[in-house]
Amino acid sequence: MAVVRKYLASDKGNVGMMAAGASVLILGVGSLAVDWGSLTLEHRRAQNLADLTAMSAAANIENYDTIVRTMLADNGYEDTTLILNDPAAYAALKPEGDSLIAHVELGSYIADRTIEAPNRFQPGIKPFDAVRVTKRQLGSLHFAKGIGKPDPVIETQALARAKKTASLSIGSRLLRIEDGVLNELLGAALGSEISLTAADYDALLDTQISIGSLLDDNRAHLGLTAATFDELLDAELTFDDFAKALRADSHMSAPAGSALSSLIGDSDSRTKFSLSDLLDADSLTASGGVHRDAVLGIEVSALRALTAAAFAASGDHQIEFTLGLDNLPNARVDVALAVGEKEKLLTGISQGGEGAVAETAQIRLSLNARIGGEGLLQSTTLQVPVIVEVASGKARLSELQCNRKNPNRSKAIVEARPGLVSAYIGTPRDPIAADFDSDLDVDPATVLDLSALKIRARSEVEVGNATHSTLTFNGPDIDSGTKKRVSTTDVAQSLTLSLIENTDLEISALGSLFASRRLLQNALTSQLGALASPLDDITANLLATLGVSVGEVDVAVQNLQCDQSKLVQ
Repeated sequence: MAVVRKYLASDKGNVGMMAAGASVLILGVGSLAVDWGSLTLEHRRAQNLADLTAMSAAANIENYDTIVRTMLADNGYEDTTLILNDPAAYAALKPEGDSLIAHVELGSYIADRTIEAPNRFQPGIKPFDAVRVTKRQLGSLHFAKGIGKPDPVIETQALARAKKTASLSIGSRLLRIEDGVLNELLGAALGSEISLTAADYDALLDTQISIGSLLDDNRAHLGLTAATFDELLDAELTFDDFAKALRADSHMSAPAGSALSSLIGDSDSRTKFSLSDLLDADSLTASGGVHRDAVLGIEVSALRALTAAAFAASGDHQIEFTLGLDNLPNARVDVALAVGEKEKLLTGISQGGEGAVAETAQIRLSLNARIGGEGLLQSTTLQVPVIVEVASGKARLSELQCNRKNPNRSKAIVEARPGLVSAYIGTPRDPIAADFDSDLDVDPATVLDLSALKIRARSEVEVGNATHSTLTFNGPDIDSGTKKRVSTTDVAQSLTLSLIENTDLEISALGSLFASRRLLQNALTSQLGALASPLDDITANLLATLGVSVGEVDVAVQNLQCDQSKLVQ
């Protein structure tokens, strides 16, 4: 017992015993540190691979599937289960051994700080401009595995975006200028007498002004150099203010400037309007990575801008005036013109990525023609009400292809369709400026009303393509702003003549003079035929002034912007 007590009381060798006990702890902590460091390194490498894969796929999103598989295989993950756009299928799989499970989602990314970061990516929503890559693999344990710990799952995720945008415009260019028609149109809108010549209108038509330049001109003229963008759009001005600002533009030619001076002198309009009445402010202030500079670079003709300002200054939803017909001295035409969505008169321009849409205005035109009869209808006056309704023509950016090494190989593909045209001879039940969302109901019109003879007429013709046409713009086309035309296949002849030839007549006649209905119908058709060409000219000029043409539409793509792909989450 004494020996035992002596042994227990001895303090010799304590340091060795403590060192032996501590060494076990040190080895345990060291092994955990090695495992932790190894997993950290593996996670970092996995995250780098996810980042590179997402960025590569976003840069060439059309071939994302092939790019993702190639990236993973090149980095040693040939045994990969790839899930495309199916979160449930991805969640149900677990990695085993050296295999890797990857999930790739295409979607649209909204670069808006007012939206919480996790909600900015919208998977499955077109246009696709972002790719999210999520992948799982097993990490490697070295020491902890010896005590039964399983290899942990390493999951990494990366979201990359490569924004591609372009400016898209749709409209129509006037093929000829009828100064009398346009003078009456602008005069009716401004409440004054306009006396511009065809040469004046040609000069204004040939002068192109960018939206940004238009805004800068008005900013300077109104003394709003310190105003914010929204304050500029909401500032009130008159038509004269707008025309004077436009005249000061550096791109204004001398003939166009002279025409503007004449127009300013002729105008009596004092009605106030704002620039937001002319432009789609949502496009100009759009978020989501849209390049405002590209939006402001879109060009319109000075004539288009002036017409839009005149409509805004009119303060009315419908403009009315009367025209004489030079080659038909005994004929006159009462004109009424109504534009849908009047608050955005400079329609037909858009800026965005794939899926962006530009549309022309929806327009209704009423032409109530009065013409003296001849032959069998001598000493009578015929009244022929013609209504033309043009639905919105539409162009859509279906695909943008960027080639940074050779911009000439960049490409934009557009689906375009002219507006469907419905034309009638008849009397509308409601005013043409009524609800544009409802179809026009047209009743037979009384063309001639005499005690012994009454004639009622109704006709309807529809022109338009049911399907779109595909237009391809290459790099040089985009740089030069080349316009490409889509024409309907249904326009075979004059719109008005088509109406006349398809007219259903109701003839109520008394007496032997009108016994032959066939002769009467032939005489009426012949007399109405004289109106076909003049009414077609009036229709074409009025519609084209507002960027619309019957049966055809011009499309251009400009300002293609291709961002480098970058991580956004």
